[in-house]
Order: sequence, then C-alpha cells, then structure tokens
Amino acid sequence: MSASEAEPIEAIAEHLRQASDQPGFYDFSMVGYPLQNTLSAHGHVARGVCQVAADGTLISIQEHTRIQAFSDGIKTWHEASDWTPLAGDRNFADDHAIMGGLARFLSLIHI
Repeated sequence: MSASEAEPIEAIAEHLRQASDQPGFYDFSMVGYPLQNTLSAHGHVARGVCQVAADGTLISIQEHTRIQAFSDGIKTWHEASDWTPLAGDRNFADDHAIMGGLARFLSLIHI
C-alpha cells in the first residue's frame, strides 16, 4: 500500500483512538474519495454516494448499484430512466467512503 493509500486509513484510525461517545452523541468518522477515483475500467461498480453540507457534515448516503464512467460523465443506472448523470461536485460531494466506528453505527440504524 502506498503512502497516499494509507493516509485515509491512518486518519480513521487516529480519529477512532481519540473518539468518545457521549449520551445522545456517537462519535463516528468517514473518509471520502472522489467518485471518479473509485471507478473501474472494466464495467459498472456499486458505491455509497454521499451528500455533504458545505461544512463537510454528512447529510445522506445513497446506494447506487450500477455506476459507470462514460465519455460525457459519470452516470448511474435507473430502471425507469436508463443511465442518469450523477449530480454534484465530482471532487467532493459524490464520494465513496470508508466509515469508522461501523459496528456502533450499524447498531443505531434500522435496515
């Protein structure tokens, strides 16, 4: 693993070493990657696409099971509408993510 690949994992690890949950507040962390950096030249991929506020706060994560790069941009497949461009800033807002504190997070959501 290169230094640039290890950096986000080290950032998550450091955050989790210092994280402390409080009553009603759970300390999670996430490292996002620009969506175009996570695509495959061999076909479509599945990703959790994040929406974030201007301050970097996570608003939502939406699962897309078919994302692919085309000559006119990054698109996702929707049964009702064929290939649809993904909206947002490809350098930040549409990110693939590694989440820290996942076991605690999964116990709090309803699937």
